[in-house]
Amino acid sequence: MMNATVARITEIGIGRHARTLAVLRWSDYALVVVCGLGAIGMLPDLVLAAGKAQWPELVGQGLLAAVLAFAAFTGWRHVGVIDPRVWRSYLWIFPLLAAWAVLVAFAIVVTWASQEANAGPDNIVQRLTELFGALYLAGVAMPGFVCVLLLRRMRIAPMGVRLGELLAGLGRHSGASGLVATKVERISLPRGLAYGAAGAAVLLGAIVAPFPTESEKATKVLSVINQLTLLGFFLLVRARRYFQVSADSLLAVDKRPPILFLRSFDDDERPKYADSRRALLDFSLETRLANHFYRFGPFIAIGSPKEPVPQLGAARVLLPDDQWQSRVLGWMKDANLIIMYSGKTQWVNWELRKVVEAGAPPA
Repeated sequence: MMNATVARITEIGIGRHARTLAVLRWSDYALVVVCGLGAIGMLPDLVLAAGKAQWPELVGQGLLAAVLAFAAFTGWRHVGVIDPRVWRSYLWIFPLLAAWAVLVAFAIVVTWASQEANAGPDNIVQRLTELFGALYLAGVAMPGFVCVLLLRRMRIAPMGVRLGELLAGLGRHSGASGLVATKVERISLPRGLAYGAAGAAVLLGAIVAPFPTESEKATKVLSVINQLTLLGFFLLVRARRYFQVSADSLLAVDKRPPILFLRSFDDDERPKYADSRRALLDFSLETRLANHFYRFGPFIAIGSPKEPVPQLGAARVLLPDDQWQSRVLGWMKDANLIIMYSGKTQWVNWELRKVVEAGAPPA
């Protein structure tokens, strides 16, 4: 008599975890952009204080710049990934930011009250702007701190393990990525460096540009600064595309079985100029998949012939129409995992049919 094996399907609800992570993602953007630009914007004041040997002011501003820089670095480490090791840094930086914001807000209110009779319209606008910035950072820090505490305690039901323990266990099964190799060919390293340097220069210019006190001129200057900021982020996003590696170069140094990503070219997410500030940090779904799966194998895909400079995400290779099908079939045989965006286009359906015929259903 043969023993029958009963298949069991287990439903795992992650809605609460996803909502908590969404709030933390929002705080990541604030940390990197607001704190990062704030730290850069303090550089002229630090140089000026050092030149005049104003040591108390230099020490105070230096500590604040260090806190802002550490906050930006913490948020950047968590962008595009879910890494419990970064959560320990959050437990330090969020209280520091909240305490600093409360002190700044208190100082502004006290100064404002003592100088109310002599406060002009421009002074009032400046004080309100500083107060809003302090309250904004406090509004980011306090929910972020609560979310980190919740994530550290949350369990994955019905597995009965904490989220951090599950992610740490997955990390132990990952291997060394070929991306760490220094000889991996990039799309175009010189162009990436040029775009990156140009973007950084534009952002620095927008930050340190003098701001007029007259309201009419201030409005025009603010509009120009906003466009310059968008341009700076657009150039940085463009630079990241040139820093990517080709699939052939990655496979040459990373001998692990590949992870194949199949999709229609129409599903490639293309960031627009107006969304460049968000696109620098709020990665597409493909990029998030790449950031996770590269630890388990080279994450590769066929590139669109219409885009010589590929979108961010999987390592791509450009092939003629008479070669890409045989390359995909070979990758399917060697792949450790196949991830696929379902769709209605002809070639996506062809890929799905070939995967099923090979007996390796995609994820």
